[in-house]
Amino acid sequence: TLERDIIILQNFFHYTILEGDSFALLARRFCGDERKYKWLLQVNGMEEGELLSIGQRVIISCTEEDK
Repeated sequence: TLERDIIILQNFFHYTILEGDSFALLARRFCGDERKYKWLLQVNGMEEGELLSIGQRVIISCTEEDK
């Protein structure tokens, strides 16, 4: 069976990926801390090594307390 964690976010917005974007860059730009990229991966249901595509919409949430 497929089990997934459910994350409920109160403070988030959608962002459309541009050329050169990475979760580390987005974490630094929007959260002020590049190390939060792992949280952004989790929020978006992605794993390290997965590539972002130009035009892809992702969720930006910097508050891990929302989980």
